[in-house]
Amino acid sequence: MDETTTRLLFHQVSADAPVPAVVDLGKIVRRAERKRRRHRRWAAAAAAVSVLVLTSAVALVATGADRTQPLARPVGPSQGPNLTTAPTAFDPLRNAIRVNWLPTELPYLTQGVSRTEASFTASHRDGEMEYWVRLAARGHTTDFDLEFTPKMGATSVEGPEINGEPSRWYSAGTKRRELRWQWAPGAEGRVTLDDQPDALDIAVRIAKSAHVTETALRLPYTVDLPPSYRALQNGFGTRREELRAYDMTFQDSATGSIIGIGTASNTMTLDFEPNTVISNRPGQTKQDGEFARLRIRQPTVQFEISCNDRPKTAGSVVAATKRCRAVAESITLVADPLDWEDWPEATVR
Repeated sequence: MDETTTRLLFHQVSADAPVPAVVDLGKIVRRAERKRRRHRRWAAAAAAVSVLVLTSAVALVATGADRTQPLARPVGPSQGPNLTTAPTAFDPLRNAIRVNWLPTELPYLTQGVSRTEASFTASHRDGEMEYWVRLAARGHTTDFDLEFTPKMGATSVEGPEINGEPSRWYSAGTKRRELRWQWAPGAEGRVTLDDQPDALDIAVRIAKSAHVTETALRLPYTVDLPPSYRALQNGFGTRREELRAYDMTFQDSATGSIIGIGTASNTMTLDFEPNTVISNRPGQTKQDGEFARLRIRQPTVQFEISCNDRPKTAGSVVAATKRCRAVAESITLVADPLDWEDWPEATVR
């Protein structure tokens, strides 16, 4: 699993407290970044601004607007009703993103919700983001894209109405395109994609199918957390019908301290050298910068608990390790961790 503090699906929460990516989605993002750096001269400058830079993949097969296209199967269990108004903050335990249409069936999907943004990506290949949908909470903007600024030669024109709202259609010299509109009053939405035949029509159809829903989060485990910690973000990654990795991040609102709980299928974990026992199972403890990380091997999945301690002191890593172990020992599986159709509503105590 990922060994850095790169964010899972979203940008850094604050300058002081980067969120740890604890599942392989972080690896996917970094692989996408490397491809874009090789392809674009200005990528070094872009990487300094944005962690999640989209890949410039090969254009998809031409898709005419008059052709019948497959619906995108919503990721995960069935979802609740669409929100008609946007909150000033999303709740990762109560909100999800749904995209009902894509121009073709795409095997690699990710979705995630933070307090300020819901995000969905789809691609043909692992590590690429051919389509990126972002819906912001009211009063917030989606992640900043350097490529779609006048400084980088980007231009925009008026786009078609989307659900009665005006839109703007952005073009960048990098052959990327982006549609922006308000998915709800005061709430920005974006669809970013590679240039291709009928790109605007495709972006509009994706935008019209994108929603934030009122959906209780489901998890296959229960966990005990310190009472001051609140859900900060979640993320899920799938390959066709296979749930590959998912992540929950919690933050102490008073101190900024982070607890991340990542879960990945044992078919994709990268390394595991046990050096301890946690809850009668093989475990691994290690220090990764300011983060303490504990891993636990289950029969079908591997958990990774990542913790930091703020304000940072000489004893921060020791305190974070102690907190991580307590969280790890409290995790109890209550359902098959790779079959999310049967997961119960999340229980975080």
